[in-house]
Formats: sequence, structure tokens, C-alpha cells
Amino acid sequence: MTIRHVTPGASLPAPAGALRIRLDGPPGARLELRAAEREIAPQVRTSDVEVVLVPTGRDVVLTAVALDGKPFPPGFLVGVTITTPSGTAPGGADAVVKLPVDAGGRAGIGLVRVSGALPAAMIHDLVDTAEALGAAPAPRPWHRAGAYAWHAHHDGPASPRHRWAVVIDMSAAMLVGRPRAAVGTLVEHLVGIGVAAQGSAPECVVACDFPVVRDIGAGLDRDTPDWSTLLGDRPSPWSRITAGVRAAAEAVGDDGVVVLLTDGVPVDVADLAGWFTGATTGLAHVALGRSRYEIRPDHRPTRWWDDELDALAPLDVSGRGRVLGIGDLGAVPAAAVDLADALFATSGVAG
Repeated sequence: MTIRHVTPGASLPAPAGALRIRLDGPPGARLELRAAEREIAPQVRTSDVEVVLVPTGRDVVLTAVALDGKPFPPGFLVGVTITTPSGTAPGGADAVVKLPVDAGGRAGIGLVRVSGALPAAMIHDLVDTAEALGAAPAPRPWHRAGAYAWHAHHDGPASPRHRWAVVIDMSAAMLVGRPRAAVGTLVEHLVGIGVAAQGSAPECVVACDFPVVRDIGAGLDRDTPDWSTLLGDRPSPWSRITAGVRAAAEAVGDDGVVVLLTDGVPVDVADLAGWFTGATTGLAHVALGRSRYEIRPDHRPTRWWDDELDALAPLDVSGRGRVLGIGDLGAVPAAAVDLADALFATSGVAG
């Protein structure tokens, strides 16, 4: 049997004739055909995971969806095999195969797209196209939590993608009284979400250790970041971050995005707002504190005087800047999907 593999970003001629399509993977998935983002009926359905499709000229996405409607569990691998109803392909190859990919965290994943009509139909890869273009970094195990959060309500990378960077407040307010691992967990979620959405690693991860600004990105290029070392044991006495944001903005360019993490309102917020007024770089400011910007809507304060992040209002500008509040650092793992949705909504600087 001759097998052709649909590699990342590839397009291949479809087998000549009607297509027998089968999902490859464990129980719990159903094969759906989608055209113009709506499910369509195949010519024949023999089971939840096998159908027959006759290409007629419209684009059809072969999609694996979870039978229970919930996101697939971590490590759920699913692929697709395409042959003809007789089991052979008159066009030459016996089978076209998209090898299983990790669908963990997604309620559905588009695997390949069928375009064109017989006898010249084509099959196009829909998974990991950013990697095919050489943009995506080698995945790290700690990326998964953020990636799963992103894929819960988003399918594929953000569009358009941007160069991006992370800036971390290294002040005593941020680090004293909080375990380094807890702060590190939030950074891991931010980076994992960003990698899944933007299809690339951050250009830099800037630590604002006033008056020093340093890039700690190389320390994250490992399977288990050492947050005790990365965040250090001598925090800065002041939460001054404008110099770090400027450095990150220069690294990502005019169309880039800076993700800023601070404890509450930094002392140089007026300088930051002044820079932001004339900047063309997008800014997503993640701040620890109770506020109307809380990523979990049911935890937002109801009284104006209970908003600890009110002074950040000049940075919350539609299409250019977004403020995200996190009132409970320990709730980040459980609220990861809320964080991803707040960072990358249907419109705004991060997506």
C-alpha cells in the first residue's frame, strides 16, 4: 500500500473518486464535515468516525469534535485517513494520512481541508501551519496549560499574528510574600497562551529589576523553568516598569504586542501612560488586584471604591490596550480559560 502523509502546511492531490474518510484515534471523537463554518451532511455516514464524501468544488473542513461536547483531555491524539470506498485510490496512492496530533484542550479541531471538485480535488493541512513556516518554537511541557486554555474557545492561531514580548514587574510588592512558583505559574500560563495564539515564542521576557532591565527569556527555554533563580532573591524596592516596556516594544516593533505583568498599579504609571499615548505597539497589562478588569466576571467588585486598578484606565483603550485584573493569584490554573479569553478576545490588541 502506498501512503502519502499530509505534513504541516502541505497540500496534496486527493485520491481520485469519492473519498472514504476515517478518524484515527481513541474513542470519544466524532468526524464532522464543515463548510463555511457550518456542519454539512456527507454522502454516506457509516459510523461516528467514518464517512464518504464526494468533492463538489466547495471547501470542506474535516473536523474532529468531542462526543461529550467538552474539550478533549490532555494528550488526546487524533488524525485522519482518506482513501476511496473500495480501499484503493485510482489516482495512484492508496491512502492520504494526516498523522494524529494533540487535540487536548479543544472541543474540536480542524485536521485537513478538501477543496476543488473531481477529478482535481486537493487536501490541505490545517494543523501546525505556523510550525510549517518555521515560526513556532519547540514545545515545552509547561506550555500545555496555556495552550489548552487558548484552544478551549479558539481554533488555531490568532489572526493576524504579531511579534510579542513579556515584561515582568520584579518589585518587592510582586515577589515578597508570594511563592516564586506561584508567580512563575502565571508567567507560564501567559507564555503558553501566547505561543498557541501567536505561533511563536516571545521575542524577549524582560525582568524589570529597577534600575536594571534584563532579558530572562533564555531561562525559559527548558522543560522546567527554575523560578527561584529566574525571579531572584532580592526584589526591586520600586515597581518601575516603563523602561522595560520600552525595551520590549523596541524588540517587537510597531505592530507587536507587549504583555505586561505587575502587582497592582506601578509607581511610574504616569510615565507608562505617556509612552502609551504615542506608541503604536499594543499593550496587554495583566495586573494583580481587585478591579472591574477582573478576568472572572463574577469576582468583579461592585463598589467603585473597591477597584484597586482604577488608575490603569488610560491603558484600557479599545484596539490598542487592554487591562486584565487577577484578584487571586492562586486561582490562575482554574481560571486559565478566562485568562486566554481576556487576552485574546474577538477584537483588541492581542488578537
